[in-house]
Amino acid sequence: MTLFHTPTAFLILGLLYFILPTITWFVLAGHRSLAIKLWCGSGILMGLGVLLIALRGHVPAWATFPLANLLVFAYLMMRIQSLRLDLAVVPWRWEWIAAAALLFVLVLESIRLDLKNLGLVVIYNHSIYTALVYYSSTLAWRLGCHKQSHSALWIAWAYRLMAGVALLNVIAFSLGWAAPLPDVLDSNPARFVMVILGLPSMVITHIAYVGFILERTHRKTIEAEKQYRAIIETTLDGFCICDMKGGFIDANKAYCNMTGYGLDELLTMRLSDIKFDGNALDTQSRIQQTIQMGFNRFESRYQCKNGRLLEVEISTTFQPAGAGQFLVFTHDITKRKRAEEEIKQLAFYDPLTQLPNRRLLLDRLQQAMVNSERDKTQGALLFIDLDNFKTLNDTLGHDKGDLLLQQVASRITAGIRESDTVARFGGDEFVVMLTGLAGDIEEATAQAQKIGCKIIDNLNQTYSMAGYEHYCSASIGITLFDGHGSSINDLLKMADIAMYQAKAEGRNTLRFFDTHRPPPS
Repeated sequence: MTLFHTPTAFLILGLLYFILPTITWFVLAGHRSLAIKLWCGSGILMGLGVLLIALRGHVPAWATFPLANLLVFAYLMMRIQSLRLDLAVVPWRWEWIAAAALLFVLVLESIRLDLKNLGLVVIYNHSIYTALVYYSSTLAWRLGCHKQSHSALWIAWAYRLMAGVALLNVIAFSLGWAAPLPDVLDSNPARFVMVILGLPSMVITHIAYVGFILERTHRKTIEAEKQYRAIIETTLDGFCICDMKGGFIDANKAYCNMTGYGLDELLTMRLSDIKFDGNALDTQSRIQQTIQMGFNRFESRYQCKNGRLLEVEISTTFQPAGAGQFLVFTHDITKRKRAEEEIKQLAFYDPLTQLPNRRLLLDRLQQAMVNSERDKTQGALLFIDLDNFKTLNDTLGHDKGDLLLQQVASRITAGIRESDTVARFGGDEFVVMLTGLAGDIEEATAQAQKIGCKIIDNLNQTYSMAGYEHYCSASIGITLFDGHGSSINDLLKMADIAMYQAKAEGRNTLRFFDTHRPPPS
């Protein structure tokens, strides 16, 4: 063994114990957990302990024996804690470890007091080392079997090799094959085997540990991907992920089915491509709002691949990590919107003629009076009542009467402007509201009369109802309003009175309610 210089070999071993954990620390920079910190930190402590052992005779005895062995003991405890954390086993309490370390050093020092017991010191050290390393190998083996990791099994085999080498030293010193020297690190076959086998074992454990962490990260990534797919594919709502420009990154089947586009097609598109009521600028505006608030919810309309329009409610969350992306949940509210529209129709529209009903007319009349007063314009109410409608209902039945009312509604609508309102007031009564007439009363009266005459002409045409032709006329009462001086009820009463004046004067005509001046001829 003259060519084998043990202190130099141990110096090399100690330096490697410094270097390898440092490399491992930087390789696993993105995965630093407590277990990884313990693993890398323990290697550095072991390196310091081995260096102190290599410098026996050049450093104080307290640094060579109690401190160096305490560092080695700390290395083993931290490795065990790291493996227990990876196994999800409750780690040992640190106070217990501290007590065990104190006991270890006290026993070591009591044996070392007599320099003749150096052999017993080595046997004691290596016995403790063998037991703890072998326990570490059992943890690594369990870790490999439980996590199905080949890398963890390599760690277990490397630890078993290290435990075997330590056991060889125990046997060598116990049987007198080797004897320690008090002032220098001795060179003997047992030390030679420890260094020769310790170097590859140390390298293997660090490489295997890096492999284990990367395996675990890859496995967790796959499991997270499976969980992610399971969650988004089982939700009934459409789900997609978009980049900062609104481009699709991913989408679930529900979203593809909702829009009619396949995933491959969506990945080449942007949200603005399927938004019916939006464009690229509108999409960017929504994106900026979501970035500022972190979350956004709004309603929109999608145009499917087949041209069908969908009413949707969009809930989106901004994820700033990385390049930034948006998680978008899309709920189809087409049926809800249709139901709301039906409720609105029932509440504000006549189901037979689809015209606004009394409630909606009164609401619009209230607003029209405000606008007339503000704009200094006139408005007019035309109260229309069909002549002899009851006779038709009694002789031909309500079905024919309903057909007549529908045709009357169409003809009245055709005789007014888009800005005006025609409503079915009830039975055979209709009310037309004219807005934006001239501010001058005479001019406004002429405008209202012209529209009223047009309505009478339209209603005087023959009606064809399922093979039966019918003639029907109407009487119209008109009153003007300018937004003040009369209430809504007063206006309706005045128009109603004027309508009865028209009936009294022979029907099929119109009359104005005006107590101060006669209507224009």
